[in-house]
Amino acid sequence: MNLGLFNYSRFDDEEAWKEFLLVHETIHQTVGVKIGTTGNVIPNYPLGIDPEDDSDWLITHNQIHEAIHNKLGLTGIPDLSDVDLDDENAYYDWMQNHSQAHDLINQKLGLP
Repeated sequence: MNLGLFNYSRFDDEEAWKEFLLVHETIHQTVGVKIGTTGNVIPNYPLGIDPEDDSDWLITHNQIHEAIHNKLGLTGIPDLSDVDLDDENAYYDWMQNHSQAHDLINQKLGLP
């Protein structure tokens, strides 16, 4: 599963954002299962929750990415915790950086 399609989700499209959150949570669950087959465990957190409803979402999500990258020996993880998702330019930059981080994870795990 790839987040690349969500790079083109409009900033002000609430339905696309909700869809992103659900797909994103599924992607993280898939990654967690795949990493789990190697005997490693990464933190699990309900990422389908809107960050506006959970003030810890961005920090916790970033910690999960750090754990995944560390388990997989990946470097160059962007800081996904520091973004103002209410700023249009920051939103698009974050989506792009986030998608690239997931692309690296998918490549390492052999996921589509």
